[in-house]
Parts: sequence; structure tokens; C-alpha cells
Amino acid sequence: MLTQQRNISFGHGAQWLRCDLHVHTPFDQEKKFGENTQLAIENFEKNNSHDLYKIAEKFVNACRNGADGKGLDLVAITDHNTIDGYRYLKPQFDSLSEASLNQGFHMPVILPGVEFSIGGERPIHFLVIFSSKTSVENIDNAILHVFGNKERFHPKTGIPLTNGESISTFIDRLFDYCRPESGERNLQFVLLPAHADSSRGVAKETGVRSQMTGGILDQMKGHLRQQAISRKDWDGFQTSRPFLELPEAFRNLLLQWDVARRGYDWNDLTSDDQKRYRHQKHWSLIECSDPKKYEYIGTRFSWLKMEIPDVEGIRLALLDPESRLRRMNDAPPTSDYPYIKRIIIRGTDFFEEITIPLSPCLTTLIGGRGSGKSTVVEYLRHVLDRDREVDLSDRYNHVFESVQSLLSMKSERDFGQSRGTLITDYQITVEIVLAGRIYCVTRSSKGIEITPHPEQYSSESVPLDVRTLIAPQILSQRQIAEIAHDPVSQRRELDSLMDNGLLRNFSESKKKCTEELRDYQSLRNSLIESKNNTPAVLTELQKIQDTIAFYEKEKHKQILTRFNEVERERRWLNDQLKDINNVKNFLIGLIESLEDLGEEKIELSPNHLNEFWFQSIGNQIRNTRDQVIKALYAQNKALETLSEKIRSEQLENWEPNYDQIRLEYDALIKEMGNKGVHLNNHEKLIQERVRLEYEKASLKNVGNELNRVEEKIRNVQIELQQIHLKRYKARMKLAQALEEVDADVRLQIHSFGDRSDFENRREQWFGGTGLQERDWLILCDYVYSTGSEIPYNLQKLVEALRIDIHSSISKGRSIDADDSQVASLVGYSALTKHFFNALVNIDHIRMDEMESFLPEDLVHAQVRGKDGTFKTIETGSVGEKSTAIISLLLSAGNQPIFIDQPEDDLDNQYVYNIIVGLLRRQKFKRQILIATHNANIPVNGDAELIVALGAENKIGTVMGAGSIDKSQIKKLVTTIMEGSAEAFRLRRKRYGF
Repeated sequence: MLTQQRNISFGHGAQWLRCDLHVHTPFDQEKKFGENTQLAIENFEKNNSHDLYKIAEKFVNACRNGADGKGLDLVAITDHNTIDGYRYLKPQFDSLSEASLNQGFHMPVILPGVEFSIGGERPIHFLVIFSSKTSVENIDNAILHVFGNKERFHPKTGIPLTNGESISTFIDRLFDYCRPESGERNLQFVLLPAHADSSRGVAKETGVRSQMTGGILDQMKGHLRQQAISRKDWDGFQTSRPFLELPEAFRNLLLQWDVARRGYDWNDLTSDDQKRYRHQKHWSLIECSDPKKYEYIGTRFSWLKMEIPDVEGIRLALLDPESRLRRMNDAPPTSDYPYIKRIIIRGTDFFEEITIPLSPCLTTLIGGRGSGKSTVVEYLRHVLDRDREVDLSDRYNHVFESVQSLLSMKSERDFGQSRGTLITDYQITVEIVLAGRIYCVTRSSKGIEITPHPEQYSSESVPLDVRTLIAPQILSQRQIAEIAHDPVSQRRELDSLMDNGLLRNFSESKKKCTEELRDYQSLRNSLIESKNNTPAVLTELQKIQDTIAFYEKEKHKQILTRFNEVERERRWLNDQLKDINNVKNFLIGLIESLEDLGEEKIELSPNHLNEFWFQSIGNQIRNTRDQVIKALYAQNKALETLSEKIRSEQLENWEPNYDQIRLEYDALIKEMGNKGVHLNNHEKLIQERVRLEYEKASLKNVGNELNRVEEKIRNVQIELQQIHLKRYKARMKLAQALEEVDADVRLQIHSFGDRSDFENRREQWFGGTGLQERDWLILCDYVYSTGSEIPYNLQKLVEALRIDIHSSISKGRSIDADDSQVASLVGYSALTKHFFNALVNIDHIRMDEMESFLPEDLVHAQVRGKDGTFKTIETGSVGEKSTAIISLLLSAGNQPIFIDQPEDDLDNQYVYNIIVGLLRRQKFKRQILIATHNANIPVNGDAELIVALGAENKIGTVMGAGSIDKSQIKKLVTTIMEGSAEAFRLRRKRYGF
């Protein structure tokens, strides 16, 4: 069953490949796979390659179905003592590869190789895998050179024979042919002892499995160990078991070999170094299938990381197993964290149009000065909306100013002659991979747009926030040095290592509580204002009541009362008569409507069957209508009679009394008018009295409501403190993690301990009051007098200040120390009179803001010195400080981190011993991008992707992109970072290495 094509993308860096480097074909006389290869060859010589094509097809399908059906990416054909299998099948593989490309199926890369049988009666096997560019003839000649005039196969059975020589002789002859001193050949190959821990492996010769004991045999065994294992010629070993499951004697020899190929002697290492080697997790031990049948191919394999699936990639993977090799059951690291796939830059001052791929692991930007490395880092900052001042703040704002200068707009390209690099029509796009989904983020002069990847979704932009989508750490040139000097920046970088969701939850919870606190403070202020207005309300009410009493003397009151009563009676009578008249009008209208009912007659055709029934219905309707109309007329007459009766009785019985009372009322109004008193004022006063009495009643609840709001404020303050403490614990957890990974920085975190965060608020809270710094520092001393009670001390100070301010307002002047609650807290003689004078300026005091405030945690960094002990960061050297900060930045977190030239202020020893180690440990946990001039970072850090930048005609360009196993990249690294291959070789000779 064919599997779909898995593209190996050249130019996108090293990738993990499934590799089986010990695979036989039916042309191996020990295997055969049930095929008649002799007949296939005979037919091939008759120009019939059908049988060979079928064998090749079976072989390729077996590779595709290997690795539990996921398919092998790289296979090495290693038949015993022969290259014939590769010789005959290679043309067929080429045809299958072309067909697979057209059909969209996966085609593994197949390399030529040989399994040599070396030694005497009991052979030891060695794998030699050659580059894909090596000719079959050269490989065949190499085999012949190793065997000399000895037979490679039994003349009757065809079974492979040994060369009868020692391992040392085998290696000498192999190198003598492949890389002769005369220099006419330089065949690239990888040399591996095959199935080293089995009966035909090199471990047999070490005595690991032998029962030899004592005397000359032990001496021979020791000599053979040195020959078989401790040589530096091996690129690695094929073993069926991982390192820890191998026999102890074999493990000890592997340790000696691993140290020897690094240029050291095991016995010269310190005990700590020996311990470090013993505990390394990954070894140059590969798993292979060594199949006897097609279906066995790929049942055992190894994960090797490379970009170009060829022998150089295999060599580098074996050279650096920690970064590039995993055994079959050790799944390679996955990129299940957010990362940037690539950045596309268009229309800027230095870059016209350029695409830069990025690895999910470690990408390094290299290039000469002025090649645009720093610019790329800042463009990433720009498009990801991380160029705000809050993202770049430092003590002197140098970094922010530098970044803003680079990201300023200009009208046209002038290649750096004026400030800024962004031209009017610029466009910068990044592809973000998040949980398997791709988002395209584009920034231009119009703003930021986020578009789901067209291959996954529609191409419409969606309203997403890029700052929430991804939270990278981006450090500009020299920013590490700034962070090393700024505790606030250190705290910010510590927080950036926290889970983005957790950090956002802290921020949102704090914001919610702060807004709730402000609402309660506003309500409290309103209640206090109402409470303060109570005397004024009571006074105004009393004045109104007195005035109303003056108006309402007993005699006047009787007249006004009687008049009000008869006025109400008059209005009631008028309303009743009006209602009767309305009903009468309604009845007249109803009668008029009924008079038309039943008058319209239906036109029937002659001799209609129902003519008499319809006439009967019409008569019934008209009779009933007439009866209703007659009744309605009678009711209307009754209403008219009632109305006339009411008017007559009103005129005769009620009107005389009303007229008399009216005369008295008019006389009173005239009398009051002559004295300047108007009745309408009386009515307004009555209305105002009602309002004030209501307000008086409501003021009775102000005290209770104020107590309730004060309690709510205290509860929210406690909730804010809890949020701060939760964040403090999260920070402590990060600090503990740094210690557990033995980072070069230690962090001590003191809850609410950043005194400078409190001290710097004087101008914000008391600006314009005249509060002097001396008095303010006394208040700060009180708040920080007991570290564990800082929030409580701050709350007590705020309460005391409110009391003192209220006292100052009540007295209309500044209070004395003897009357001050604040003075009793901090000491009566501590404060100057300027402090008490300041409290009078209430309009300039921001007590609610002070009440809402909680100081930040204090992050105190310690750095590891050269002697291994930790000391305060202030006393560390420039290199130690920078190393500590880089250790902090890299030691935790899963968000991308982009650093511009971290080697600034560091010597090569620091970079190699510390920075490289950090990069290697963290690059499989998060995306790392480094712009650098130091070769240790891309080479010894084993960057998955190296991007070389340069310039052509003043325009920035990508000179090459890929892994170090790619020959073009190796040349670029050598030229850019070493001066040239010749310069590197010359230095090596001068050093004597």
C-alpha cells in the first residue's frame, strides 16, 4: 500500500527523518528474500529489466510500509561484501522515484553501502555507508582494496567470507583507497560497527560476552578492546539495545571512545566530567532492521535529524546525538508550542522583497555587519505588535528610542540616509503556527490584519489580537545589558516565562477587582458627600417649616382649608357632568352607526331558491336595530335629565356656600398681597418641604449604607492581595524551576517588596500639595517597617490619612501633630509641619488611587561567579550579569524568543560553555531565533536552520538558508564566521590541533 508523499523541504532546516541504515537486498547471498536474482540479471543483460524493476518495486514498497506503516525517509543498502544490489537496482529506483513524484507518493532516499565481514573464523561486521554521489565503481574498488586477493564469497555456496585481517588493517585499507594521501579521491562515508552488541558485533572482541579469564587471554582481550572500541575512526555503533541496557564492560569502552573522539583521554578527566559523560542521555548508537525479508525492512530504525538526507547528515547526527539522534522508541521532540514559520518583508528601506524561513527550534541569522540581522529581529517585533514602550522600557529608554528610530516611516528609499526604514507601502507578514493552525499576520501603514491561512480557512481577515495570539520575548541589541541593570525589567522578563493564559488571568482578575474597587470608592464618596450635607438639609427643612407656619396662622388656615375643600368639590362636580356629557355623545354616535344597519339589500336572481329566507333575515335585523335605537334614545334622555337635575341642585343648594367661601378667600389673598405675601410661594414651599422630608428620611440610611460599602472595599482589597499573592507564588515556582535546572541565575522574590514602586508614587498622589520628600520617605519607612505586613501597613496609613484630611477640612486649617492619626503611626516628632500643611490641599490629593495600590514584588537576582558560587547581580562582572539574564530568558517558557546578538559583552568562553548549552537544552521546548556574529552559536549550538543574510546593490538578500549538513550553508558559515576555509585551517595549524 503506497503512502502519500511527505515532502522533505530543502531550505527549511534540519528535520527528523526515519532512517534504516542497515538494509539488505535480494542480491545479498545470505538473505535473497526468495528472489531469483541470477535470472533477473540474465534477463537484464538481454535488455529486459522487468524482473529487476519488480524487485526494486517490492523493496521500495517495503520501505514505504516500514516504521509501523509511516514509511522510511532514508535507507542505506548494505549487502555483505558487495555493491551489486545497489548497482542493479539503482536505475530502477530512479524510475520509481520519477513515477512517485508524478503520482504524489513518498519515495525514500536510498544510499549505497557495504557490510564488510572482517576478521578470521568468527567474522565481525562493519557498515560503510557512502554518499549518494559516490559511483558504484569506486565502491566496488574500495571493496576489492579491502579484500585484496582474497575471495569475498564461497565459490560453491556464495556465502560471504571474511577478509582474514584485523580491524586495524581493514580501516587502514578502507581509508587508503577512499582518501589516499595523493588526493585523487575523497569519498565521503560513515563507518559503523554493525550489530555491535550481538554475536557478530565488535563487542564480541572486547570480551563482553566471552568466558575468557586469566593469564594471556586476559591480556589479549585488553589489547583487542583498545583496537575494537577506543579508535576514533567509528562514527557510531549499531546496537539493538540503548546505552543503559548494554553490558557494563561495553559501556565503559563506549565512554572511552566517546571521550577520545572529542580529543580527550578518559583517565585525564575530572570525576565531575566523567560523571557528566556517564549520565549523558543520548549516544551515537543506532537501531537498524538488518532484514532477511522484505517485510522486515524498517521494523527497527533510528530518528536522525538532517536537511539533506545523505551521508553528511548521518555523520553530523552521529557526531551530535544529543541534538540529532533518537532511537526508534524515543520519539523526537515535537513542536507543540507556538512558533513563527516564516517572515515576509516587502517595501522597506533595506529589504525590497525577502522571505526568511524560521525553524520551530533554533534559527540563527548570520551575516556581516549591515546585512540586516538586527533589522529582521525588529521587524518581527513590529509585526507582532511588541514595539510599544511597555515592551521596551528600561532605565534610560535607550532601547525604545533605538527601536522607534528603526521603525519610523519615510516617504522613499534612501538606504539609511535618513531616520527610519519603513516606506509608505511597506508590508511585513509572518505565519504563526498555533495548535496546528496557521495564522497570517500582516502589518502595514494601515495597521495589523490577521488572516487564517488560505489552505486551512477562508482568506478573510478576522478580528483577533496578535498580542493575545502569541507572546514572544524579543530582545534588541544591548537590551540584555539593560535588563541586567534594571530589577523592574528582570521582573518583567520573569513574568514573560509564565504561561500566557495564567499571566492573562492574573491581569484580567486584577483589572476586574480594580474597577470594582473604583466603583465602590465612587459610591462611598457620594455617600460621604450626602452624609456631610445632612446638617444643611435639616436646617433648610426647618426654615421652610417655619415659613409655612407663618403663612398658616389659625384664621388664615381655616379659610385656606375651607377654600381648598370647596375647590375640590367644584372640580369633582364639573368632572362628573363632563363624563355624563361624554357618555351622551357616545350614545348619539352609536345610534347614528346603527341606523345604517340592515338598509343594504342583496340582489338575488329571479326564482332564487332562498329568496324568502334572505328577506326574513333582513326583517329581523331591522326590527332588532329599531328596538336598540329606541332604547338608546331613552338612555340618552335619562342622562340628560340627570345632568339638568345636578346643575339645578348645585345652583340652589351648593353654590351659595361656595360663593361665600370664595369671597373670604379672595379677601384673604388681597390682604396677603398688600403685605407682599403670595399664595404661590406657599404652594412651592409645601412642595420643597415634601422633598426635604423625603431626603431627611433617606439620610437616616446613609450611615448603614456607608458601613456596607466600606466593608465591600475591604473585601475587594483582600481579593486584590490574594491575586498578588497567587502571582507571587507563580513567580516563586519559576524561580524554583531555575534552580532545578541549575541555571546561572538565582532569583529571590519578596512579596510586595519593591519599595521603589511605592516611593515613586509621591508626585502621582500628592503632586501640587507641597508634600516634601523627607516626610514622604518617613511614610515609606512605616509601610516597609515589617516586610510581611506591607499591605496591612499601607491600609492603616491610608485610613489615618483620610482621618487627618477630614480633620483639616473640618477645622479649615492644618492640624497639629497631637491631633494627627498619621503622626501617631510614624512618631509624633518625625513629620514636619509641611506635611500637615499639605493635607489641606485636598483637590490635589489622590487618596482613592493610593488606596487601590499594592506595591510590586521585589525580584532580586544572583549570578553564578567563575568559582561556581552565587553573588548579587550588582557585584557580578559584565559577562556574569549578561549570562545570568540570558539564563533567565532561556530557562523556562514555551513562547518564541528572538535575541539580537546575545554574545555582546560576553567572551567566547562564556558563549561556548554557557550560552550554547542553554540553547541546546531549550531549543526543543520553544522557538529560538538568534542574530549573531559568533560561530559557536549556529555551529556548536547545532542550529536547525541557519539563514545567511547579505546585500546586493544595497538591497538585503538571503544568501542561503539551511542546516549545517547542507554544503552551501557550511561554506557560508565558514566564509562569514571564520573568514574562509583557508583562514580556519591556518588558525588550526597555528593552534597545533
